[in-house]
Amino acid sequence: MTTSIIENPVTGERFRWHLTAADTGGRLVRAEAWVRPGGGVFAEHLHPHSEERFEVLNGRMILEREREPLVLVAGENGRVTPGVAHRWRNGGQDELHLFIEVHDPHGFDAMIEDVFAAARAGAMGRDGRLKLLPGAALMRVHAGSIRASSPPAAVQRVAVPPLALLARTLRRHRPGR
Repeated sequence: MTTSIIENPVTGERFRWHLTAADTGGRLVRAEAWVRPGGGVFAEHLHPHSEERFEVLNGRMILEREREPLVLVAGENGRVTPGVAHRWRNGGQDELHLFIEVHDPHGFDAMIEDVFAAARAGAMGRDGRLKLLPGAALMRVHAGSIRASSPPAAVQRVAVPPLALLARTLRRHRPGR
């Protein structure tokens, strides 16, 4: 467990890990998160093996599962099962404070660390989406943890490997150390 806080300056998220995969033998990760007004995870994505749970401590969260919005406020919980496309954001005027738990994380904590590092390095657009080459590199390294919901999986299987190789060759982004 780490007590340091990591930040994504583009999306307005701050995370503090309470449990990492190393702490739980790969069974669970748990983070406390703070998200500024207007911030959140705007790119629709899915976790192929993991269940993600949200517990709102303060503020208002909008969780979209398969494009269906659900508003959660303090004391309420939301859940996303494996393979379900989702995104979420702060839906209020105050800072959102929540716990995020991921069961069967498949490297979720390492993926978040890499995404936040990419944002700090300028590899993320203002819309909160990774730029093409860094995004492909990240998706290649963290395929067990996260996948984009578009383009279709068949297109990603063909396009991501050469783009990730190009990113690595150009050394624009090297997630996963």
